[in-house]
Amino acid sequence: MSTWITRAAALLFVAAMLALAGCNSSSTGGFTGDPDNGDGNGDNGDGVTGADIGRVVVTGSNTLPTGNDTRLQLEVLVLDDANRVKEGVEVFPQTDDRDLFFEAAGTSGWQTDESGRVRLYVRTPANPENRTSSLTVRADGETSPPFPVQVTGTAWSPIQATSTATINAFETLQLALRDSTGGTLGQRPVNAEGSGDAVIVDPTEGETDLSGTFSVDYQANDVGDFHVLVSSSGAQYQHSFSVDQFGIEFIEPDESGGLWPVGTDIDVTVQLMEGNTPMEGEEIRFNASRGSLDGSDPPQVTTTTDDDGKATVIIRSDDVGPTRITAKALDVGVETSTTAQFVTDAAEFIDLQAVPAIVRPRDTENASDAGDDSVSRIVAKVTDDAGQPVQGAEVGFNLSDTSGGELRSNTATTDLFGRAVVEYVAGRVGSGDQGITVTGFLTEDTDLSNQVKLTASAQALYITLGTGNEILDINETTYAKPYTAVITDASGQPVANTEVSLSVWSTDYRRGFLVWSDDAQRWVIHDSAVQCASEDQTRGGNINLENDVSETGTLLPGNVATLAPADGTELSITTDESGFADFEVRYPKDHAQWVRVELRATVGGEVAGTEGERLRSFWLPVADDDVNELDTLPPGYNSPFGTGRPGEADRCTAFPEDYDWQESFRDEFL
Repeated sequence: MSTWITRAAALLFVAAMLALAGCNSSSTGGFTGDPDNGDGNGDNGDGVTGADIGRVVVTGSNTLPTGNDTRLQLEVLVLDDANRVKEGVEVFPQTDDRDLFFEAAGTSGWQTDESGRVRLYVRTPANPENRTSSLTVRADGETSPPFPVQVTGTAWSPIQATSTATINAFETLQLALRDSTGGTLGQRPVNAEGSGDAVIVDPTEGETDLSGTFSVDYQANDVGDFHVLVSSSGAQYQHSFSVDQFGIEFIEPDESGGLWPVGTDIDVTVQLMEGNTPMEGEEIRFNASRGSLDGSDPPQVTTTTDDDGKATVIIRSDDVGPTRITAKALDVGVETSTTAQFVTDAAEFIDLQAVPAIVRPRDTENASDAGDDSVSRIVAKVTDDAGQPVQGAEVGFNLSDTSGGELRSNTATTDLFGRAVVEYVAGRVGSGDQGITVTGFLTEDTDLSNQVKLTASAQALYITLGTGNEILDINETTYAKPYTAVITDASGQPVANTEVSLSVWSTDYRRGFLVWSDDAQRWVIHDSAVQCASEDQTRGGNINLENDVSETGTLLPGNVATLAPADGTELSITTDESGFADFEVRYPKDHAQWVRVELRATVGGEVAGTEGERLRSFWLPVADDDVNELDTLPPGYNSPFGTGRPGEADRCTAFPEDYDWQESFRDEFL
């Protein structure tokens, strides 16, 4: 419910739900008292927590559409024994349907909110079968009445179907099985049956192919009206057809889908019958979608049946591919068709592709459990010298891989497109760029072979830190140096949505002062400056007599730089779709040039290589605009850590009194 309703309206809504559920509830009675002022059993508008639970009610639509991304939203209402809504009660949905899954939909999770409600989603991603299920919800020992859930939406749609048939002639019915979203349902078991003994169905059992289609041939040996019933996943399709007294069928070839060699004459014969009597002297018109008939162009020929009711034509094709041949008896009007595939076995070339060419190492012990992103389809395409696909050729596959990957099969047979496909499953470690080789070859001619290379690259193997020549002026006291972390895999592909851990630490500092350089036309560090190592060598932030080298009572130089957008010396960022992640190093302006920092970037998680970390060491830079004016002293013209006594042998161990170089040493140093 997107907005809060008034208390009275809420009570009326709850009362209505209880009235609907009352016939199934072991409880009796309803709301009592005035709903506007809460008389009777208390104020029903605010959730109560102390009273015993009186009833649990489930409301919402009963229809759950099939599909991976579909869901049904329900509401659970919990009431105490005085019919007041109960807040903060944990509910537990349960069902005997193992393929129903529950998700909490509201902000309160599985506990009732102040209106006594829990909102939940019901999904069935793994089972597209139409069915009737039910669920109950338990809360503190009380269980709701069974709530029916009608899982529906899976249905057949026709691809090839005809409403008429000839006696004793096979026809083909082709259907597609889809869920409620139109998604294909492959490899689902199918049953097919005909209406009565007069109808022969083949096959009676099978399964949909990977695209969700199923084909069944049927034949009627009598005249009349019949049907074929196809069932799968709770969906049925009844195909009705009628059979005339006249029948025509192909007797050569006697089955559809034959493989015919290209460049060869093929006899095609039909027989025309009236009941069980051959019809002589009838004109039969043939046409074909591929190839020539009796040498004609276009491929259409009319011939006459003999005394056996048969008519024959010759078909020939010089190119591969499917053909559909139709024969029609012109006088009586019946017709039939058959299909075949022109193929070539003269293999001359084999080409291999890996789809995709980059996979991730699997995170499972067994290859059979590997995720889709760890699997590549190895596709071998076999063609003749004219580039036409060769169907029915057996291809062998061989793997060279030091990363532990494997092929799920080592042979496959080319389909009508000349393709033979096996699957490669990545090992548990990366391979390096194109470190996997699959060889494909014809088993009947091993000299005909080819190779394809793959890369198993799971994690970000390479990280790079980069910056430009600009320094951002954040405010009067702060600089920012922009940086970019770039993450790629072993093949140079960007790795998105990867966490990068960053840290910045001070490693060195300088004592000294700036002077104006006529040559450089800018303020520069005087040669007398001395460089000192950070006193916090362990980066623990704990001072003691040993590490307080400067005897200042503090660890110099301290962590003077932070990482943005976070405030601190550590930060985590995530790469975008291009593998880039931007951040800034921020620091006080008066510390520029006086502190050197170490910037460290590390790829989060396990990295399949040695390049998952990068370091950058640099002195915090100063903006040019702040050091190129003689008349304007730059920020930090004296080091924040002091100037020291010029000429002292060791100005890091103990700090002598600083000198004001502007007065005492101007003549010497300028």
